[in-house]
Amino acid sequence: GPHGPDGILGNQGREGAEGQKGTTGGVGHTGAAGLEGPAGPPGPPGVDAKVPTQEEKTFFRSIGFGEIRDEEVSLAREIVRTVAIYNRTMRALKKPNGTRDFPAPSCCKVKENYPELRSGPYWIDPNGGCAKDAVEVWCDFTDESYCKTCIEPKETSLR
Repeated sequence: GPHGPDGILGNQGREGAEGQKGTTGGVGHTGAAGLEGPAGPPGPPGVDAKVPTQEEKTFFRSIGFGEIRDEEVSLAREIVRTVAIYNRTMRALKKPNGTRDFPAPSCCKVKENYPELRSGPYWIDPNGGCAKDAVEVWCDFTDESYCKTCIEPKETSLR
């Protein structure tokens, strides 16, 4: 015959056994920056900007400046600083480190270029075009035999 009407609710049952552990969730959002720390101790006194140190004179001679006059010191220092910046930039272009300015093509390339780096957020530009279209990802380097790339979804809820 046909089903009858629902009956009245019974008493609540006992609590069940604990379930199995679920899968690990995705990477969370980056937290807010912490508070600024206290100022460090004062540094050592600087050198007279117009007079080259003996070390600088030796260095300037070694790279072809010859004897340098005191009035040429600031220009020579600026040239050395500019060359150092250029060298760092060229190294980063040849071996991208996954920063915003020098995104790598993949997390594995970051690990290959800099094996000492730890898991964390890195900038990746898979198409190798312009750094402006790079995306920030989480590179997981916890296993020496491989690397994982985790991309955070734009929306965190399902519809």
